[in-house]
Amino acid sequence: MPKGSSTDVRKTQSLGKSSIGVTIPKNWADAIGLGPGSPVYLELRDEGILIRPIAKETQRSSSIHVSTESSIDGILRMVISSYLRGDNFITIKFDKANSLTKDTLFSAIKSKLAGIELIEENTTEARVNILSVQTQLPLSKLMHRMWLTVRGMMRDSLDLIGSGDEALARDVTARDDEVDKTYLLIHRLINMAIEGRILLSSISLQNRMELTPYLLVAKSVERSGDHAWRIAQWAPHLNAPNHAVETVKNLGIRVLELGNEALTAFIGKNTDIAMKILDKRNILLNERVEAMEAMHEVAMDSRGYMLLVIESIGRIAAYAFDVAETTLDAYST
Repeated sequence: MPKGSSTDVRKTQSLGKSSIGVTIPKNWADAIGLGPGSPVYLELRDEGILIRPIAKETQRSSSIHVSTESSIDGILRMVISSYLRGDNFITIKFDKANSLTKDTLFSAIKSKLAGIELIEENTTEARVNILSVQTQLPLSKLMHRMWLTVRGMMRDSLDLIGSGDEALARDVTARDDEVDKTYLLIHRLINMAIEGRILLSSISLQNRMELTPYLLVAKSVERSGDHAWRIAQWAPHLNAPNHAVETVKNLGIRVLELGNEALTAFIGKNTDIAMKILDKRNILLNERVEAMEAMHEVAMDSRGYMLLVIESIGRIAAYAFDVAETTLDAYST
């Protein structure tokens, strides 16, 4: 940025019947690569008008040092932080004595992040390229896709109760990675939109005030996926009477219907449906208590796990209510 003040006051000038113009300080224009005839994006926002050069796209980079004490989880967390900040590429520098397996690290990065290209430059340095958004990526479609994955995970997790199908449990675990990947992509796009690095139109939003609600709802859906994953870990090892199993499954199905209604209300900006969902809070709480009371029929070695399953189903319901409340907060007139 140019030295001196970053604010100025200018008067608009008439440029004909349908346009007015305003001049830009030359040192500002030089700093962002604008000249006579340069194309710019114009975006109408609640607080004003955004002007951004088309030809110049800021490239962000970061560097991560991997020492002999670094863990794969720790490195992955740093890579994710750079990804969420909107970095375009990340350099990972390894100590020569580092014993980490690069293949394991790269596999973890690819499983968690969308639009990643990994290039191993030499034995001690690798580069992560994050591909630019070249097409429309509507947040509503990404959110809907994430919820469909979570809903499928939850249905399969309920079917797993007492089945012992460990292959299906592993499949649910793999799908949780896809949920995380979509959530992180949504988070990245929202951060970039907040900074003005991508246009709202590229994610099919019209109002910047929708960015925070979308992030809140995306987090609720992602957390629901985590609880579906947890149920899948416990379910194959449960041994319970049919009545107790059906009670828990029916509660889970009710919560899935609730979640589906909540996400539909949010994407459709339907506050009437959101209000009806919130009116079901006490009803669902009573059903949850009834399910817990039914667990007295379950053997002690499985009862604790069944209660944990019910607790996770309850958490998914709580996230559905959070989505409904966010819908009211964002779209009530």
